[in-house]
Amino acid sequence: LDEILGAPGTTPDDLHVWGGDLAVNDEGFLAMSAPGAFDIVLGEAMPEAFTLEVDLAMGGTPAFLQIAVATETGDPAGASYLIIDGESGLALGSESGGEYVAPEIVGADTLAVRLAVNGPDAQLYLGDALVASLTDADFGSDVRLQIVVDNVADTPVQFERIRLATD
Repeated sequence: LDEILGAPGTTPDDLHVWGGDLAVNDEGFLAMSAPGAFDIVLGEAMPEAFTLEVDLAMGGTPAFLQIAVATETGDPAGASYLIIDGESGLALGSESGGEYVAPEIVGADTLAVRLAVNGPDAQLYLGDALVASLTDADFGSDVRLQIVVDNVADTPVQFERIRLATD
């Protein structure tokens, strides 16, 4: 993501923005200050195995984020998703459901979240601690990674790092 960020106050051209107020802030990070969504458009379809790392600065704001592989129309490519909820915790969901874990993120200023997927197996980490896992994950395979941001209050959600490793 670092390569596609531009000057402060701009929105990177290589992202598809569905709504909200998304721009590079003065610190050089991508920040969302109003509810909306954006897609990171991938060069090829998401493989069965990938790792996603997201470092967030939320300033104690109880923001809600949902991350999933999506189609060009914005629909989920599979049945699985990652939830980062500043009021309830983290959730890793699939068709069999998902429960909130890691309630310690409520009111947190910063978060380091990692999702490791290998076919139907998915593990969710908060920092280095494993907090949830699935054996029936289905993130689907399409060319977009969608991040929906809601419940943004006085402090924008700042994406200090978004890293997607596919090999």
